[in-house]
Amino acid sequence: MILHGEITNRITIYCNDVVYEAIRSVSRYVLPPKLVDAIDRMTDFVVLQDGDKYMIHGVQYEFFDICARGTKQFGFECNFDGNRFVFLGDETLNPKLNERVRNSDYVTHEAFCLDCEESKFHAYEKNHSTALSAARVMNELGVRNLILYHTEESHGSDRKRLYLAEAQSVFEGNVIVPDDMEVIQFVKRK
Repeated sequence: MILHGEITNRITIYCNDVVYEAIRSVSRYVLPPKLVDAIDRMTDFVVLQDGDKYMIHGVQYEFFDICARGTKQFGFECNFDGNRFVFLGDETLNPKLNERVRNSDYVTHEAFCLDCEESKFHAYEKNHSTALSAARVMNELGVRNLILYHTEESHGSDRKRLYLAEAQSVFEGNVIVPDDMEVIQFVKRK
């Protein structure tokens, strides 16, 4: 918020060095210097290293390199209401991270398409997964709740039902396929 030319609220962006440089470069390229200066005055950038830990709004986050095959990406692990939550970024799980994910309460994993449509959407060529392949791996790792996101949108109102059915065919826990802006309620672990 800006009051009388004075910035009263700041935002913090946690990102790796590649994302930081992209934000800075694009900002300088497309925005006038006055707006770049305003961004600098109201934004704190935290450039992450693998294993960095930060307390954010009372929750401890540990950031980690997802060992992406494409663009460098970080995921994170944290604890909500006694639940171990792992966010894996925008690529299929790299097997090097299996132990980090094993027995997690909640894991987010991209599921670019349905398995029967992989040859149409080429998920594997793009370092992505199908709903079936993501669910199979997460089941083998003992994950209790699997949140599938980053799905293609060709199925309209049937998308959620189709992705749920495919994942549930091999996943023993709870599968969640959220719609945009849907709030996911975590069950407090005892």
